[in-house]
This record gives sequence, structure tokens and C-alpha cells, in this order.
Amino acid sequence: MIVIWSNFWKPAGGLVRSVYQSSLWRLFPFILIIGALFSALIPPFQSPDEQDHIKRAYLLSQGRIAMTNLPGESTGGYIDTGLISYIDQFQHLWKNSNERLTLDDRKRAADIKWTGHEIFGSSPGVNYYFPLVYTPQAIGLGFGKLVGMNVDNSYVLARFLAFGFSVFVIFLAFTIYRPNPALVGLLLTPLMVFQLCSASQDGVSSALVVLTGALFMRLMINRDTNQALFYLLAFTILILVTSRVNLFPIIGLLFILAFFTQIKRRYLTAFLVTVLSLGWIMYAVKTTVDYRVTLGGSVAEIMLFYILNPVDFIVVLYETFTTPRLSEFYYQTFFGVLGWLDTHLDEQDISLLTICIFILLVCSIPTKNLKRQAIPRLSLIVMSSCSLLLVFFLLMVTWNPFPTAVIEGVQGRYFWAPAILLSYGITANWDDLGRLRRTISVLGVVVIATITFYNTPRILIDRYYLSNQPSSPRSVIKEQSSFTDVETTIKPVSSNNVEHAGYIDEINYLEQAISLKGWGFFTDEEKIFLSNLPQQIDAHYLTIVRQDVANALGDDRFRYSGFILTIPLHDLETSGQSLAELCLYSEDPVLGIKQIQSNLPEVFGCKPVEQDSP
Repeated sequence: MIVIWSNFWKPAGGLVRSVYQSSLWRLFPFILIIGALFSALIPPFQSPDEQDHIKRAYLLSQGRIAMTNLPGESTGGYIDTGLISYIDQFQHLWKNSNERLTLDDRKRAADIKWTGHEIFGSSPGVNYYFPLVYTPQAIGLGFGKLVGMNVDNSYVLARFLAFGFSVFVIFLAFTIYRPNPALVGLLLTPLMVFQLCSASQDGVSSALVVLTGALFMRLMINRDTNQALFYLLAFTILILVTSRVNLFPIIGLLFILAFFTQIKRRYLTAFLVTVLSLGWIMYAVKTTVDYRVTLGGSVAEIMLFYILNPVDFIVVLYETFTTPRLSEFYYQTFFGVLGWLDTHLDEQDISLLTICIFILLVCSIPTKNLKRQAIPRLSLIVMSSCSLLLVFFLLMVTWNPFPTAVIEGVQGRYFWAPAILLSYGITANWDDLGRLRRTISVLGVVVIATITFYNTPRILIDRYYLSNQPSSPRSVIKEQSSFTDVETTIKPVSSNNVEHAGYIDEINYLEQAISLKGWGFFTDEEKIFLSNLPQQIDAHYLTIVRQDVANALGDDRFRYSGFILTIPLHDLETSGQSLAELCLYSEDPVLGIKQIQSNLPEVFGCKPVEQDSP
């Protein structure tokens, strides 16, 4: 055992010394400063689904690996109400290019504290990700909450730690194996830098893909038997595969290394990584409940169908690739669309970025040691291609109703990981380039960096701060914790022939009462409920902040449209009606009476009450 431990730490110590001595690290503090300045221009939660990523990081900071499933709810977890309120302060910016961040927005966000009280929040998309990839963000949130920071400072710390960790990993990769110009150019593109500066997992996972390519090339080209490097590669791949399922093929890199070095322990490590990855993926598929889209079957069933009928998948893939609308969207979102797909770079900038990346690829075409490097390069090309296909396959089985003609939901940034692996496979690093090719590559990188750090900040300022400022201030968004139960009386409705609007999303049975959670057409926090029962019913309700409803309807009046309505079972039993016969209505002074529908028809069907014959 001592010999094995020594065999690991001796090469690990040599690796640490070689990394520390590299002159590249002198740039590290300057990159952190530049990144912090760039990040300051981007309001919180402007990366797609960043709010769900930060919820996952919060759960990890509280020591929770598994997420929670509640009846009638998508998979989620219990989140501090202070963090929920903080997220709500920035939701008006999502997918709404006419909204801007004001000084009042900033001040209100800065006033939000951690409450210590948690409520359930759905975020099913991140249940597929093993949360270890959120460690930097979790440290920031956990430390901030522990020492009494407000939520805003905790979030900023989490975002900065994620950025700092990503840059550290990229520098580590460049020290292990010299980068190629195309990879450097790709990492400096506006969208890549934007995501690196966010608190989502895109920056961390992209940096880990860079590290994976560097470790594999170092170990394969040099036939390096350094076990520390191999174990680092295995651990990196394990994190990536369990957080980016489309990268599952890169586990094959471990088996390739084991085969060419004939080190038996490497086979065991590769097998262990495979088992752990498959175990997590199967667990995630089984436990994820997502009501955001109706698939027409379970994910496992749809996946099995296409595995058994690969021709059907090929047909759908062909239709997707040959649809001009989608191919143009992939191109635009790979380079030039930031935020919630609502912040666009100029067409001229996108064209320049495309030309520069193409030039960097051409300048990086390998001309030496092709025979010696053929296997590792071909391996990375194959892994990149398989990963790209899995992007489409996974979106098809988790986001598109079955059957589907084309695959919707794929964005250009999903191609980053395959592009990074491909760059290692088809290009040479800086050391293998002649003087002319190096000079041209430097110029291409400078142009990309100029677009990112000069043109892009101007676009971000226009998008989030300057243009179309609201002429009147928005009303202050109340925190969820500021609402308390309100006694009410549910009166009989005068007519049930009204428009349908609103939903009951969840029903819970309490002691001697039922609790109905949903939203209605209420333009104020005060609510009036009606029912189809012939007599009045005493009840009480709690207003729930539903900024998601306001965003979906494009009207901030619906910000407080949510409710939890509690009705004593005694009153229902006295009326002689069952819960399945109960139908609720909302009455609003502006919008009038609306019938609240149900996502749970077997329990709450809004069925008219049959009247006795005269």
C-alpha cells in the first residue's frame, strides 16, 4: 500500500513543481482582474437557466446531493427564501430585450438577506447533473451564508470563484500540454467569456474539457506513464460525464490509454469510471420529473425506442440538419447571441469571429509527427463526433414530444465541448508552428480578443443599462417572507359560464383540511375566491410570488398571482360535495371572474354541481 501511495505522490509532486514554474502563471492575476471587470457588466442570472444552476449549487452548499420530488411538481429542492427573492429581482430581464436594470433594482437586490427559511423550488433540468461540478459556486454561497453576507455578495463570490476556478483549470491544461491557436481563439470568443463569467456550470465544464484534451494528448503522445496525470484525467472525465451526459463517449479515452500503455490498473480505473457514470445517469433519468414539456412517454421509453430503431433517429437528424432555420440558429448562437438569446452581437462581429476561427484552424493544421500522433488525434475526432450526435439525441428524448420531425432546443453553445475536443484532434499546438503561422495566429487571436473586450462591453451596456429605460419606476417586488395567511370566505359563483384562466398545480392533504397551490388571474396580492358550491366556505390563503407567470403573460401585474388556499374538510363534507366536484374561480376588480383550471383532473376536475330537480 505504501508503495502504491509513493508511486502516486512522487509524480504528482513533479507535476506540481512543473506547473508552478511555468511563466504562463504570471498572467493569472491579470486574467482574474479582467474577468471581474467584464463580469461586473453582466447582471445576475443572465446566462440561460442560471437560476436553476445556482439553486443546485445552493443545495450542494447545504450538503444535499439528491434533489426532491413532490406530488404534482417538477423535480427541485428546498431553497432559502432570500435566494428565491434575489432571483426574482432579475427575472424581468429574462427573454425581454426591452427591460433594463435600474439603480433601484440593484439597491433592492442588495437589501435581501438570507432568511434561514426554505421553500420548495422546481428546477428539473439540473437534476441530471451530478452536483460536484458546482463546487466553486457552492463554496461561495455556503461561505457567504455562514459569515452573514447578504445574498447579493454571496452570489458575486460564487460567480467569481467559478470564474477563477475555470481560469485556473485552463491554465493548468495549457501548462500540461501547449494549446493550439484555434482553441485559444475559441476560449476568447464573446459567448465563451460571457459564460465563463456566469454562475452556471458552462464555464467550469468547458474548462474541464480543455483539461481533458490536454491530459490525453500529453499521456498519449509522450506515452507518459505518470499515474498522477492519469488519475487526474479519470477524475476529470467522471465529473464531466456525470454533468454533461453527451460527453459519455470520452470515457473511451481511458481505455485507449490503458491499451497503449498496457498498465492493468488503468483498465480497472476506466471500468470504475464507467460504472459510476452509468449508475448516476440511470439514477438521474429515473428520478427526474419534468412537467415543462409533455413527451408522450418516459425518457427511458423514448430512448429505448430510438436505440432499437436507429434509422428513425437518423431520419430526424437529417431533417434537423437540413432545416435552414435551425442551421442558421446554430451558427448565430455558437458565436453571437448572449444571455437568454436576447443579446445579439453585430453581424459584422460574427463574420469576423468566423473568419478568424477559420484562419486559426488553417494555420494550425499539423505537418509534423503525423504518424506518431495519428491515434490520439483520431481518437479525439471520434469522441468529438459521438459527443455532438449525443447532444441531439439527448435533447430529442428529454425535450421534444415523441415522435418529432426535427429536434428543437439545441443551441450553438452545446457544441463547445465537441469543438474543444476536435481542436485537439485536428490542430497542432504553438510549439509545432513556424514563425509565419504563429504571427498570423497571434493576429487572429488579437482580433477575437478585441471584439470580446471592446465591442462586447458596449453591447452589454446597451442591452442591460442604456436603451429604452422605463419612464416610470417599477413597483417594489415584495419578498415571499413578507406575506402571511389571510382569512377569507369563498362565496358561490353567480355563473360558471366564464373564461378559463389560471391553474391548480398541487393538492396536499393536511390534518382536517386540504391545501390547493396554484395561480389565478389576480392583478393584486389581495384575492377573492368563488366556488361552484351553493354555500359560503371559510378558508385562508397565502399569496405566492409568481414572477414566472408574469414573465409568461408579459404583464408584471401577475407577479403576485400565486396562492396556497387552505379549505377545512369539514366545510366540504357539510356541503355534501366531493373534492372532485369542487371548482374554484378567481374574481379580480380589473379582469373579472375566471374559472381556475387544474393540472390534476383526477382530483380536481372543475365539474359542475348537479342541481336537484324541482
